Amino acid sequence: MQIIIEFVSTKLFDISIVLSPALIFTLKENIGYIGSLGSKKTHQKRYDRLSSLGFNENEINKIHAPIGLDIKAKTPAEIAVSVMAEIISFRRKAHEKS
Repeated sequence: MQIIIEFVSTKLFDISIVLSPALIFTLKENIGYIGSLGSKKTHQKRYDRLSSLGFNENEINKIHAPIGLDIKAKTPAEIAVSVMAEIISFRRKAHEKS
């Protein structure tokens, strides 16, 4: 299973303008898990931009965003735990289906 996580530093880029080429590529491929950092507001901007590029709702909904389980993480370590927990959950669900 391939896992893609998009990391874009909001300190260097305006997330409302920049869409990672890796994200665009993975939406066109059969990737198991795609996750992106950012708030719900940021994800809505990402959704709107991808939609304007011709991606449909099913394609855009492949993105897990905001990435990670909602454990109210604040620190980088907690965010990492929430991301890994979501990936583990995703993998377990995929194995149950097969």
